[in-house]
Amino acid sequence: MPELPEVETIVRSLRKLTAGRRILKYHPLRNDYIHQGLEHRKKVTNSVIQEVERRGKYIAIHLSNNFSLLHHLGMSGRLLLQPGSDPLEKHTHLRILLDDGSVELRQRDPRRFGFAAILPSVELKTFVSWSHLGADPFRLRAPRFYALMAGRKQAVKSFLLDQRRIAGLGNIYTDEALFRAGIHPVRPTGQISSAEAGRLLQCIRTVLRESIVAGGSSTNDYQRLDGTLGLFQHKHRVYRRVGLPCPICHRKIEKLVLNGRSTHYCPGCQT
Repeated sequence: MPELPEVETIVRSLRKLTAGRRILKYHPLRNDYIHQGLEHRKKVTNSVIQEVERRGKYIAIHLSNNFSLLHHLGMSGRLLLQPGSDPLEKHTHLRILLDDGSVELRQRDPRRFGFAAILPSVELKTFVSWSHLGADPFRLRAPRFYALMAGRKQAVKSFLLDQRRIAGLGNIYTDEALFRAGIHPVRPTGQISSAEAGRLLQCIRTVLRESIVAGGSSTNDYQRLDGTLGLFQHKHRVYRRVGLPCPICHRKIEKLVLNGRSTHYCPGCQT
């Protein structure tokens, strides 16, 4: 699933390549992929893209007519900027034609866990998928982060994956950050000290920044806006490295399943 770095990479490209461009047509290929606001699709015509915003793993494209286009890529989704003449790939569910139709945004999603929506911009703050998200890791302060974990019995990885607590993290970056912080993924959050919480938050931010610079991790379906792959998968230290030596202590990386999610860790560095 595209996580915060992958979505942020797409958002930065959208800001650079689509700001100021006019929408010629909003063209769903599956009406059920538009979870809200399908009746507004004609109002999008001739509007101009003004700003692109990320919150957690969500993308909001703000338009000149006070509407916003919301996108979530789910498990297998891609948002691509392509020539309108390119053949349509299978599982393309949405086309947003720009300018004269020679260029378009296409959302492709084989497993259909993602979605799109059209809504008045003033309603974005009350849209459930957007409004219930927790703090952004880059804006969260260490004392608040520690307070969110204090007294809880929940495994720290499960806590970090809860989008209502921290928005944007998934399997890749929780595994990588916990490794760097030297914290075992099943350790109860209530047992983590204030100092450890501060170190973990810093590790989360560091690994996210490094991945954004590398264009994200292309481990399954993720592609950047132009269709190229991210490169951070080549810098993973534990994620999907089962049986390979830890880059620090050289013990073999192991995997466990936590709440149905594969979790990768070093038994030597994360005791």
